[in-house]
Amino acid sequence: MKQKQTKTREIIPGRPLKMNKLRAIIRLYTKRVGLRAIAEMSRTSRNTVKKYVNKWNTLSPYPTRSF
Repeated sequence: MKQKQTKTREIIPGRPLKMNKLRAIIRLYTKRVGLRAIAEMSRTSRNTVKKYVNKWNTLSPYPTRSF
């Protein structure tokens, strides 16, 4: 019997996010959505979300909030 193949996404460590996913993360963050919720919505790890939010806060002239 053949096993049914399921489509899984590849996880490649160190690969940068696509710009549309990064924009979605920052947009949700500026709307005061929690990091865990952002990670679930964007299907990204919490550490990745935290990394990009920290970069956003250091580069932005007006940081939105700290956690």
